[in-house]
Order: sequence, then structure tokens, then C-alpha cells
Amino acid sequence: MNSGSFAQHRGSGPLILAVWLALGLAACSEKPPATAQDPGRAAVAPAPPAQETPAAMPSKPEVAQAAGRMSAIDAELAAQVKSVLVADSKVNAVEIDVTVAQGVVTLYGTAATNASRDRAASVAAGIKGVKSVTNKLAVVAGS
Repeated sequence: MNSGSFAQHRGSGPLILAVWLALGLAACSEKPPATAQDPGRAAVAPAPPAQETPAAMPSKPEVAQAAGRMSAIDAELAAQVKSVLVADSKVNAVEIDVTVAQGVVTLYGTAATNASRDRAASVAAGIKGVKSVTNKLAVVAGS
């Protein structure tokens, strides 16, 4: 190889490296996180690398469908608990918020007495589908 030819190829190393990097980034399937220049997109942490799952494990769509069903079941259960609390004359349900996660009911808000606080928890616990009740009601006189 003559020296002129070598000089021509010697300077192309960084160019070849840049092309390879560009191709590698273009082949990447993950989208880059949002930047300050791109305020329309929310910043999202990158997903962990995909792992192969055994055939016995449910697919992502099956898990998503199950989560959707669970959310709907929890929402329905929360509405049912709230409805039963409203119908109970010994409980001031206006002051109580109800959340449900996988059948676990959490009561937030206030109750006028310890008896009313305990009554709300026992009423909620008696509803079909409730696995347990976390009572975070604060006793505040006059509530």
C-alpha cells in the first residue's frame, strides 16, 4: 500500500466509528427520555432489560388484562363499601373516603367517636369480597 493511500484511509476511522454509532442508535427500539427541549413528552424511566419468561408465565397482555379486571373489581368494591357506609345510620360516611387495592379496603377521613370509627371498619369488613380493612379514620369530635 502506498503512503498516499494510507493517508486517505487513516482519517476515515472517526467517520466509520460515527456511522457505526449512528446505526446502532437507529436500531435501538427504546425511545429516549424526554428532555427540556421536548416538554410535550413526560419523562419516563427506561424499562429494565427484557428477560425471557418461561412458557408457564402469563404474557404481558394477560397480565395487563388481569390488572384491568382487578382495578375494575376494586373500584366496584370501593363503591359498594361506600354505599353500605352511607346507608348505615351509625356512620357519617360523608367524612369517609374508601380505597381498595386487591380486596384490601382502606378507610380515610374522620369519625365522631371511637364507636363510629369501629362501626365503619366492621361494616366494611362484612362486605363480600373484602379481604381485610385498614382503618385510618381519625376520631374528631363533631365530625
